[in-house]
Amino acid sequence: MHNVSKSESIAKMSKLERFNINKSRRYLVLNFLASGEYWTTAENVRLLLSVKHLSYVRRFLDTLIDDELLSKRAISSGGTPRNYYSITDRGLAFVDVFEKYKAGKLSHQTMYHNELVQRLRILSINLFGDTLKWRTDIEIQRTESEFKSIPDAILTLKKSYSIELQRNIYSYDGLVKKISKCLDDCYNERFDFILFVCCENLTSERLKTMFNKVDKVKNSRGEDVILLPEDREKFIFIDFDSFEEFVKNA
Repeated sequence: MHNVSKSESIAKMSKLERFNINKSRRYLVLNFLASGEYWTTAENVRLLLSVKHLSYVRRFLDTLIDDELLSKRAISSGGTPRNYYSITDRGLAFVDVFEKYKAGKLSHQTMYHNELVQRLRILSINLFGDTLKWRTDIEIQRTESEFKSIPDAILTLKKSYSIELQRNIYSYDGLVKKISKCLDDCYNERFDFILFVCCENLTSERLKTMFNKVDKVKNSRGEDVILLPEDREKFIFIDFDSFEEFVKNA
C-alpha cells in the first residue's frame, strides 16, 4: 500500500502517483469488504486507509459507487440518517470473488453494533496487516453449523478468541445462558478463549462482577453443573479502548 507522509499531500503529487495511490486504496477497501464484511461506513474506511479527512473518504467512496463497485444506503435511527456502503456483485468480481451476496434485514442497532466489531478488526489489521486471521460472523454462519452461539468474530493470534462485543448488561439468566453456550463451543475446540469487549453502557468491570456471581451453568444435556475455576479462566473481559493493547500483548 502506498503511504503518504505527513509533509506530503496528495495534491502535490503527480497525476500518476495519485492514480496509483487511489488504485491501491480501491483494492484494499474492496478486498476488505469481500473478506466477509460486505458493508462498511466512511469512518471505518478512514481508519482502514489511515487518512485524516472524512471528506476525502466520502469522495473516494463515491468513485466506487460511480463504477458500480459499491452501493450506498442511508439508515435512520430517528435522527440524521447514516450512510452504509455495501460491495456489489461487480465489486466482488473486481477482486476475483465470484459469489452472490444478499444483504439481510438491516437496522440501525445491528449495523452500529457490527460497525464497532468491524472497527476492532481494523485495529487488528493496522497491527498485523495481511497476517491477521479474523473470521466474521457471516463467514462463521456460512461455514459452521455446530456453534451453540455465533460470536461476533473469531480472532486467531497465538490462541484463538471468540469476540463478543457487549454494549449493555445481560440479565442474570441471559448471562448464564451465554456462558453455557460459549463453554460448549470452547470445549468443542472452536476457539480457546471468550473475549468480551465492553463499551457504551457497559464496563468490563461491571460485566466481570456479574460473571463472578454465576456459580452454575447448563451442560449440553440441560443439567446444572458447577462453574469451575478452569471454566472461568476461559473468559476475558476488557473495555473497547483496551482492545489494541490486549491484541499487542496476546
